[in-house]
Amino acid sequence: MLREKHRLLLNIHKALDILLVVAAFVIAYSIKKYFLPGSLKGLTGVPNYTFVLLLAVCAQYIAFRLFSLYIPFRTRSFAGIFATIATCVAAGTLFLVSSLYLLHYHDISRMFIGIYALVLIVLLTLSKGVIYFTLRYHRKRDYNTRNVLIIGCRKMATEMIKAILKNPGSGYRILGCLELDRKEDSHPVNTEVYRGVKVIGTLDDYTAILLNRTVDEIIFAQILDRIENINQ
Repeated sequence: MLREKHRLLLNIHKALDILLVVAAFVIAYSIKKYFLPGSLKGLTGVPNYTFVLLLAVCAQYIAFRLFSLYIPFRTRSFAGIFATIATCVAAGTLFLVSSLYLLHYHDISRMFIGIYALVLIVLLTLSKGVIYFTLRYHRKRDYNTRNVLIIGCRKMATEMIKAILKNPGSGYRILGCLELDRKEDSHPVNTEVYRGVKVIGTLDDYTAILLNRTVDEIIFAQILDRIENINQ
């Protein structure tokens, strides 16, 4: 159910981005044809800008996929998202210009292409900003959160916990840690690992925890070769 909902939201997100590409193209066309001052204003009737729009949509969609625009926002900073947007638009514009060159569309306005790229960056940044900060706001209030179980409870686990707690807007909530070692210096159940995050069991309790508690993600804070039956 969650996976189907995620896929639906992702498809809506992609469709919105395609609409923004079309909107950026139309806005750039209007600016260049009607609103620039003096001799900068105007566009020729050649080439067919409807066909150029189709190429722009295809080129930008490819760029979105190649440069991973749709990695979940909860794991990223907004600065990182903006950098990805700029990279995607630059790559998509390059794909578009290359396609036009190969198709011998030499009369396309360079200024129009530049305006289109700038408008697209602005529209994508605004849309992603609204989504990012809305989700962040709700996650800080315990909506749209994901429960995390950490396998391990030593130094690597502590670093993982610090990273998660440092970014509450990510929406990750730590259920606890599982102890792996059976040595004398192992952490007993209910021992605090870091800032209220405790050991809630051992690896023997792994299956029972998955069956009885809601676990959305598992983080292995331990070298996998040291975890018994990891492939089972």
